[in-house]
Amino acid sequence: MVLHVRDLFDVVKPNGSIHYIVGNSKFYDVMLPVEEIFATLFRSVGFKDVKVEAIRKRTSKKELFEYLVSARK
Repeated sequence: MVLHVRDLFDVVKPNGSIHYIVGNSKFYDVMLPVEEIFATLFRSVGFKDVKVEAIRKRTSKKELFEYLVSARK
């Protein structure tokens, strides 16, 4: 995934933006904050104004949501 995000940074135009919809996960009572992982990846390659917004509650477990993770180059 790091390579994907790095390549993504190379092809996005200056001031261009990206938007990913991701869902967090829970495995054996361990939460996996996918939205924060993506936000960290975006920041690490140079994207700015990284934002995470919960957009919808998932219907499975009460802790699970879908998030919009967006950033600007």
